[in-house]
Amino acid sequence: MPDTGGVKVYQENYTGNPAAKKSLYDDQGRSRNAAKVISVLEGFLGELNGFDLLDVSCSTGIMAFEYSQNTGSVKGIYIDRSAVRFAADK
Repeated sequence: MPDTGGVKVYQENYTGNPAAKKSLYDDQGRSRNAAKVISVLEGFLGELNGFDLLDVSCSTGIMAFEYSQNTGSVKGIYIDRSAVRFAADK
C-alpha cells in the first residue's frame, strides 16, 4: 500500500463528515467506550493483567491506549497506514 501522507491525509479522508470527525477525536467518549469493553472482558475473564490484547481496526488508537492501562500489552492493527501513523503520533 502506498504511503498516503500521514496525519493530514487521514484527517482529510476520514473526517469530512462533522459527526464522524467529532466521534473520531472524542477522547472522553472513546475512553468511556473502552471502559465498557474492559468491564465486559473482566466479567468473562477476571483480572486482565497479563493478558495480551489485539485491537483489530484500532483507528486513532485512543481505545487501544485505554486497554493498555488494564492489560499486559496491546497491539493495534488497521488497514490504513496513515491512520496507524496518526495513532503512533498521539
